[in-house]
Amino acid sequence: MQKIILVDANALAFRSLYSHEALSVEVKGKTIFTGMIFGFLKMLLAVKKDFAPDKFIIFWDGGSHRKKEIFPDYKKGRKITSKEMDYKDIKNSLKSCQKMIKYIGLEQYRIKGEEGDDLIASYIAQNQKNEFIILSNDHDFFQLLAKKIKVARMKQGETTIWTRPTFKEEYGFKSKYYPHYLSIVGDSTDKIPGVKGIGPKRALEIFEQLKRPTLANIYKNIDNLGLTPTIKNKMIEGKKDAELFFSIIKLKEDIVLIPLDKTKTRPRKLMDMLMALEFRSIYENEKNMEILSTLT
Repeated sequence: MQKIILVDANALAFRSLYSHEALSVEVKGKTIFTGMIFGFLKMLLAVKKDFAPDKFIIFWDGGSHRKKEIFPDYKKGRKITSKEMDYKDIKNSLKSCQKMIKYIGLEQYRIKGEEGDDLIASYIAQNQKNEFIILSNDHDFFQLLAKKIKVARMKQGETTIWTRPTFKEEYGFKSKYYPHYLSIVGDSTDKIPGVKGIGPKRALEIFEQLKRPTLANIYKNIDNLGLTPTIKNKMIEGKKDAELFFSIIKLKEDIVLIPLDKTKTRPRKLMDMLMALEFRSIYENEKNMEILSTLT
């Protein structure tokens, strides 16, 4: 059994961008913004030191096309902003991150129209013999928590590890029912409204009454939950919406995964890129270079 770090790459890349936004170099008279790539590498180095995984696997967003076809307002209005960079600069930084990962020799995936979290869920479902740590601040991954699956969330230099027990202690129900919960209360981050008029407190009261609080069980027992007529009507009126939202929130596990590149370390190209981007704190540090060589 291997311990594998599954990286929610877009989340890590943009976290790195906002932490090192102003970093740039001049190459042949052209400004190249390097903050995203530098932060991404530094994060991988730190995680390797902290968790000592057998390998990393990188997952990129390929768009939200499938989910937007189901619910057009999904993530509506969300924009990528930067004080220093325009959209083209950000896109080039993402491509540079992917190139760096290729030279390091890490396995990476991107499927057009599918989000990285669904790719991660599919990879876990198709490789269940391993132990996984998902590196992401996205709470959607809580639904995947299991005996051999943890979520590592990084904030302000500190890492918080979520497990099934920590989730149960925080929310009061098992993590596998989290998509059902979000389908009712909504998720403002993804512009999913949930059932109109039902908030977390009311939803939790419903969940506490059922051993298996799935949407199907909730609506099957809607007459026996002690709800006021007003709340009961809101739940009934919002049933189709909740079921629609569930189809988006529940992560897919059957996506066919094809790697972006052949996993082959390219040390010369990696060093050339590190030097071109002036990452001296990495390539002049023997320990850092040694760690980079053991990420695969």
